[in-house]
Amino acid sequence: MPRKSLILSCFTAAILLSGCQKPVLYKETRMLMGTVLSIEVAAPSTESAVALMPKLWAESERLDNIFSRYIPGSEINLINREAGHEPVPVSTDMMTVFTRAGEISRLTGGAFDITVGPLMELWGFFPKIKGKVPPEAEVKKALLRIGWRSVELNPSRQTIRFLLPEMEIDLSAAAKGYVVDRIIALLVEEGIESALVNAGGDIYCLGYAPGGRPWKIGMEHPRNEEDLLTVLELRDRAVATSGDYRNYFIRNRRRYSHIIDPFTGGPVRNGVVGASVLADDCLTADALATAIFVMGAKKGMELIESIEGVEGIIVTEERDEIKMRFSKGSAIKLDEKKLSR
Repeated sequence: MPRKSLILSCFTAAILLSGCQKPVLYKETRMLMGTVLSIEVAAPSTESAVALMPKLWAESERLDNIFSRYIPGSEINLINREAGHEPVPVSTDMMTVFTRAGEISRLTGGAFDITVGPLMELWGFFPKIKGKVPPEAEVKKALLRIGWRSVELNPSRQTIRFLLPEMEIDLSAAAKGYVVDRIIALLVEEGIESALVNAGGDIYCLGYAPGGRPWKIGMEHPRNEEDLLTVLELRDRAVATSGDYRNYFIRNRRRYSHIIDPFTGGPVRNGVVGASVLADDCLTADALATAIFVMGAKKGMELIESIEGVEGIIVTEERDEIKMRFSKGSAIKLDEKKLSR
């Protein structure tokens, strides 16, 4: 599943945690699954923060070798090569992500579909953005290889099998969220109460930012990368965004986003230019953001408002005007001082 492209700006500052004690806000960044992963931790000292990092990066690298399509020997590439011929034994991490992906596919009526890998390649979005508009006959042919219901999971044997020939999965709209969740879990195990983990715009804000304030997450303007739509204030909450303005190409003045509609076989074109989902875990937020982008503003918002504990913002472009829609009863907090003009 294509992965959503918005990179949210994060605003943090090292302010007093309590009394005269000054925390250290320490950050490290590396590449993971074709995107940037940053880990920002508030700790008593630089030394204590640095000491945490090897364990966090070791876990990140382990998961990269499971989920990254950019690593030839990764588990996902093994599945794509072999699962069409026979059941493939998989790791607990892979089974967890597949199981949740299937639940969200069912919940969204197939708007979220991890089997769109062949379409991603056909439109030139993998492994690098080359951008091409394929003949309609090729799109129709590729659609015969798409269908989340044709991924067979056997939890007792912990295997995965494809029921259609030449199927290919893409977990970019789920796995990065799972990686974020795993790193947060490790931080909590280590007694960290304040941290922010960001994998290419899939974000979890742990606790309060230094100073006892919520973490501030900037939502990028979809048509002006130097501007912000708004700034969210989050605590113990995940947010993920799908947008049409990072991974895209333009042909004949028409924008083609990397977010593929599994029903039509082409890039989504329904007026939605961004969909942000807030949830208790980043995997759920990640997958739902993609699904809502595909579903469109009306159906997408109806879905958000039907799920307990989930909130959302849908951004549309109507006659060159950008509009934001917030879910009803939302507890989303905005930093009004940071709102763009």
